[in-house]
Amino acid sequence: RYQIRLVSGDPDFFDSTFVLTLEGTNFLSAQPGNTNRFFENSGVVTVGDGRLTIGNGNGATNNKICFIEISAPVDDPPVWLSTLPGLANGTFHFSMQGSNGVTYVFEATTNLATWTPIYTNTSASNVVDFVDPLFTNYPLRIYRSREQ
Repeated sequence: RYQIRLVSGDPDFFDSTFVLTLEGTNFLSAQPGNTNRFFENSGVVTVGDGRLTIGNGNGATNNKICFIEISAPVDDPPVWLSTLPGLANGTFHFSMQGSNGVTYVFEATTNLATWTPIYTNTSASNVVDFVDPLFTNYPLRIYRSREQ
């Protein structure tokens, strides 16, 4: 796994359609114009064969790469809250960013001493949705998640 930053553009011409793939997956898609001539994207890419494969995506015309930054391999990204908690129909709901295919256990407590597992779900598309329909039964409830 590598952290990649890719920048595409041309200061003089905007006759391109940038569609660049990394390891066969679209990584950057942009259409330059008078005001926006440079575009960038960053993300973690898994390289399976020891070589970073860069290609033209469908619809690419006159693709241009200014530079690519490749950082040392990274560990799995930390889990983080991707949407703010919210109440919907009296339930507590949020989405959490995680690692694709990893199973997470959500636990709850009211005293920070005793944690009770209340929900288990496997991340799909790096997102885990969490809903606690018993939220209103507690004056205070604290949540955490961990990999199973």
